Amino acid sequence: MAKLCVPDHTGHKEYDFTPNSPAAKRAEKIFNRLMDKGYLGGKRMAEGSLKKIRKFDPTAEEIFVHRHLVGWLVLWNSKTSSRSSAWL
Repeated sequence: MAKLCVPDHTGHKEYDFTPNSPAAKRAEKIFNRLMDKGYLGGKRMAEGSLKKIRKFDPTAEEIFVHRHLVGWLVLWNSKTSSRSSAWL
């Protein structure tokens, strides 16, 4: 099962979905709404790195949406207990 991770005032929310499901359509609406507000999107690649995306990818294992930051973004990968970073 894939997930969309969105930071908010409580820390972050996760929206689980599978491709071509009603939950995926909901996650895509949330993703698109936030992208329209100027957020940035990224997906975790197979090797653990992050790739910037502008369009929702229902086949991605993890999608992250966050406000624009200046500098490095460091994310914790709970599956491998490692950190990933990406230049924004």
